[in-house]
Amino acid sequence: MRSRPALLTIWTVVIIVVLYVPILAMMVMSFNDSRFGTLPFEFTLKWYAELTPTNPLIQATYTSIQLSILVAGTCVVVGTLLSLWLARPGTPWLRNAVNSSLLATVTIPILILSVAILGIANRLGLGQSVTSLWLGCTVVSLPYVVFVVSARIASLDPALLNASRSLGFGPFQTFLRVTLPLIRSAVLAGALMAFVTCFNNFAVQLFLAPLGVQTLPVNIYAQTRVGISPDINAVSTLTILVLIILVVVLQILSGNAAKVVSGTGPSGTGKETR
Repeated sequence: MRSRPALLTIWTVVIIVVLYVPILAMMVMSFNDSRFGTLPFEFTLKWYAELTPTNPLIQATYTSIQLSILVAGTCVVVGTLLSLWLARPGTPWLRNAVNSSLLATVTIPILILSVAILGIANRLGLGQSVTSLWLGCTVVSLPYVVFVVSARIASLDPALLNASRSLGFGPFQTFLRVTLPLIRSAVLAGALMAFVTCFNNFAVQLFLAPLGVQTLPVNIYAQTRVGISPDINAVSTLTILVLIILVVVLQILSGNAAKVVSGTGPSGTGKETR
């Protein structure tokens, strides 16, 4: 019995090593003077200096950022409205159908989902286009916003909304002055999740991106088919660092949302969860 915790610890360490050592090695080699990553190691920043605005990797990064911002904005608007609708009473079968569809989007293998979206886009006459790329990434990223915002809305005290209506506020004023401030952290967390999901979604971008439009994952894939260049290591290192910052911000926002739910945060009064 005592050997089981030790075995679990060893297994956990092995998994961490397998997952993260290659990433650390790539980050280290982005500072190596050798183009082929050979030893001895000689520190240099020249591969980062090559990441100029005319570099295809940087142009692809700009494309990915623009696409991710567009998708995140769309998911925030649609996901928040859908979450508000799911919180309303009535038509439980329809709510269950919507929730099942969102859950299926997350659980279905991404390659199968990408092919399905491409097939629908072809039927609609969109084919591989910017519109298809935007819609496909939105479909994949939307569930994360809905899940986060719906969980926050479900924790709200209905008495707050009823008090707002009793004071003469209409539905739109109630949303702006009561609901939105209470769910703001969840909305921001959902937006970051949608941004990261879209930015990293290689399969959907590969299937739906039109000719001449390359996002960062697609560009890296195309270049690595003929070899890994040091500037790929450099841009990958910068991307990982930025994503780590976004994950930390996401954790902070999620923690703030949890405090608000429990009534201990700056927006919580302790009466909301009674």
